Amino acid sequence: MALKLEMLRVFQTAAEQGSLSLAAAKLGRTPSAISMMLSQLEEDIGDRLFETDRKNKLTPLGALVLEESRRANDAFARSIEAIRRHSMSTAGCIRIAAVPSATITLLPNVVASFRKYRPDVRLEISDVDTASVIRRIQLDEADIGIISSEKEAGHDGEIILTDYLGIVCHKDSPIAIAWKSGQQ
Repeated sequence: MALKLEMLRVFQTAAEQGSLSLAAAKLGRTPSAISMMLSQLEEDIGDRLFETDRKNKLTPLGALVLEESRRANDAFARSIEAIRRHSMSTAGCIRIAAVPSATITLLPNVVASFRKYRPDVRLEISDVDTASVIRRIQLDEADIGIISSEKEAGHDGEIILTDYLGIVCHKDSPIAIAWKSGQQ
């Protein structure tokens, strides 16, 4: 018979409780059912896990199996919790495709604020150009897109920011001189 996680859970409980009767009470089973499962586990492993029949002292192999049982049971509990959170929509993933200016200026504060309220939700952020944002939305590769142009036909959108752009140049450059002469 193959090892089962339930066998490791029963073994861990028996080892931590120090007796079959306490383990049985904790697991809601009879001591004989616990004893049978532990015997099956020892048979599957091929060696004894307890020094005595009273199941209150571990062999060196038993100590190793206890450590590994804890890891396996903890990992299983974390997996079940992640599945439950996801099924209750408190976890998941939001894919955001955004132009570089938005990933630098807008998203850091938005992400920080969002993480306070929804720490279990994973965010995947792609820093791409406007055409790539639109393509990712069309291909369902992104849930949210932030672009730097008018919204595309066939997509809903909102203007969330306006940018004021300017030119920076040396005061003696031809651009600055032309600008100054055009202003007069």
